Amino acid sequence: MGYDWPGNIRELENLLKRLTFLVDDGVITSQAIMMELHTAATLNGGVGGAASEIRENERELIIRVLENCHYNKSAAAEKLGITRQTLYNKIKKYQIS
Repeated sequence: MGYDWPGNIRELENLLKRLTFLVDDGVITSQAIMMELHTAATLNGGVGGAASEIRENERELIIRVLENCHYNKSAAAEKLGITRQTLYNKIKKYQIS
């Protein structure tokens, strides 16, 4: 309730889209929201080791979406909003098997 929502409705919309793909049990909890808001804040305003944290968060997101799509790469790429080739490149980059 105390979050500022600096991105207004677009930020809320994007948060809900991300959480739809990330939650395992189909229920978006306040804990999941807070964790994702923290991740987004880190990505948007982090310093120092932010680049490595961004890479790790991206890697984890790709793994979770792949798991949720039962490793169907076309479906995972669509949910991530990237091309299948980009997904293959990221899988190789992050050594995801």
